[in-house]
Amino acid sequence: MRLPAPVKVILSLMALEVLAVLAIAVLMVVSAAHTPGESVTSAILLAVAFVLIAGALAVAMAGMRKGRLFSRALTLIWQVFGVIIGTQTALGGQPGIGIPVVVVSGAALLLLFSTPVMNHLRINSNLPPLGQDR
Repeated sequence: MRLPAPVKVILSLMALEVLAVLAIAVLMVVSAAHTPGESVTSAILLAVAFVLIAGALAVAMAGMRKGRLFSRALTLIWQVFGVIIGTQTALGGQPGIGIPVVVVSGAALLLLFSTPVMNHLRINSNLPPLGQDR
């Protein structure tokens, strides 16, 4: 099965997000272990939550690649949160982190509504392409 270019772009952006979330999880634990007064247990639990989020994103990526319709909702939710969190981070004084998050999440969010992506997900879910009746 040949993937449309917008699907490849979304998968690439999501892979970048998975790597970023996993990196944050590792950095949290390492930082807590080397900072006096930090709770290592809390950092580990938070890191586990981040690993679970990365796992959910990986499941969404696999579904998107296979053209499963459920992946759109999972991806959509994450990208909306990415835009919100990135905006708050940028406005909170860390534009170097927030703006890239908004750009990546915003691009993936917009691509989710493109015709090639929607048709990829519809056709592989046994639904007719957009604009065609059954």
